[in-house]
Amino acid sequence: MNETFPKYYNILEGLAAALPGDFIGGEKPCWQDFFVANWLDIFGDTIMGQDFLNTYPELKKIKDNVFALPAISEYLKTREKTFV
Repeated sequence: MNETFPKYYNILEGLAAALPGDFIGGEKPCWQDFFVANWLDIFGDTIMGQDFLNTYPELKKIKDNVFALPAISEYLKTREKTFV
């Protein structure tokens, strides 16, 4: 966990930094944004702790941008938080 996760998070961080716009697909979200945001949220809640994203600002930006979308934001206010 201390070697493999950071290795791949660094790769993803570099890819995210190279992308134009606020999302993986540019200025509009695509399904990959939702996948990555959910994955980062689950890993933050279960394995890494939410503070781990402070080391990866570009990945945090993608997650924050997805979670700020009006419909997603509204859903997150009322959803039941579960393990998965």
